[in-house]
Amino acid sequence: MKKCISILIIGLMLSLCFNVNSVSSINVEKTSTGNTLYVGGSGPGNFTKIQDAIDNATDGDTVFVYDDSSPYYENNIQIHKPLTLIGENKDTTIIDGNRDNQIIWIISNDVNIYKFTIQNGDPEGIVIYESSNILISDNVIRLNDGNGIFCDEGGYITITKNIISNNRANGIFFQSVDGNNFVNGNSISNNDKFALTIRHTEIKITNNNIINNGPLSPIIETYFISGLQYPHFWDGNYWNIPRILPKPIFGSKVGDISPFNIMIEWDRNPAKEPYDIGGVD
Repeated sequence: MKKCISILIIGLMLSLCFNVNSVSSINVEKTSTGNTLYVGGSGPGNFTKIQDAIDNATDGDTVFVYDDSSPYYENNIQIHKPLTLIGENKDTTIIDGNRDNQIIWIISNDVNIYKFTIQNGDPEGIVIYESSNILISDNVIRLNDGNGIFCDEGGYITITKNIISNNRANGIFFQSVDGNNFVNGNSISNNDKFALTIRHTEIKITNNNIINNGPLSPIIETYFISGLQYPHFWDGNYWNIPRILPKPIFGSKVGDISPFNIMIEWDRNPAKEPYDIGGVD
């Protein structure tokens, strides 16, 4: 009898453990994924325009864009709710602004953009306006008539693993952006003005390839306007040529580069060779 009771208790405990684990995994799955809406391709119910899919999405959804219908000639795509926009392949999923407007306009917190080529915007490729918790990763952003990425206010913006090249102004422009911001692991090359212009923004710039940007390259490839209340952290970037000594980065206290206003920051550990990021055209 005691043996039967023991077996019964063990069985109940095993059953309880199994049920708890099963419920836990179901809950995690339900809370960690939203709906996915599809653009392009041949599936039933797929949208033909990226903006239409965004408009029909709800907070936390994913909009997945196939490369079958690429290039997508769209501009002024407004992301006005928290979501993830992802392309099938960054080299073949192309959004072309046809030089008619900025291409993507982010006006919501909690937005992620991955795996697109974003080109021919006028002026910008991507505008981030008064939005926070933004991730721009693994894209090609090129051939825009202004800045590749323009960040105006908002905060907590991360730009990583992108190829940002051949834009007619800056690769990236930050203006009055709050919080911790990161530019990490990008290839920023052949932009007409600077790789980065930073105005009144606290930011960390690390492990990027910064090559052949602007008419003063390689002496000045980035520029900042900042008082001491907006510190910048530069580390491990590759600046055009192999370097052993720290790389000076020039900026200004108030907006001009007169001798009385010049500020200098330092990348104290510049990379001796470029990172394998690609995109140095």
